[in-house]
Formats: sequence, C-alpha cells, structure tokens
Amino acid sequence: RSVGKGSPRRTQMEEETTDGSTQCPYLTDPNTGISMNESADIVQYLYDKYALYTPPAEILQWASDYLLSPLQPLTQKLATLQA
Repeated sequence: RSVGKGSPRRTQMEEETTDGSTQCPYLTDPNTGISMNESADIVQYLYDKYALYTPPAEILQWASDYLLSPLQPLTQKLATLQA
C-alpha cells in the first residue's frame, strides 16, 4: 500500500514499524511476520524465501568463478602474444 508523504497511511506505518520509522520501501511478510525497510535486504529476503530458481546473473558468476578461472593463465599468455 502506498504510504507517500502526506498519506493518511503514514501514521499507520509509524505504528507498525518497530522503530517508528516511515522509511520506504517497507516490507512486512504476512507469511512470516518478518519486517524490513532496506531495498537490497527486501530483494535478498524475497529471493531467499520464495525464489524457485537461480537467476541468470548468479549462474553466470558461478561459471566465471569456477569454469573460466582455470583458463585465465592461458588467456593471459594469448593476450601478450596479440599485443
């Protein structure tokens, strides 16, 4: 629900938060009762709690870290030959 500045819901949000903050965004998960107000924390929490798959960015990072790192010495040698 929107709780923009001047919204009557702003007072309700102050009452619901543990520290009386009106910082947005703010999430209260009705399934777990967990509340938080930092965007990055909200995204990470929702991913950890409800995601059914690994996002492509994480798969690419894994491939870069574990599959391509053994090739790094070879690519460095080839790079010096091209220069």
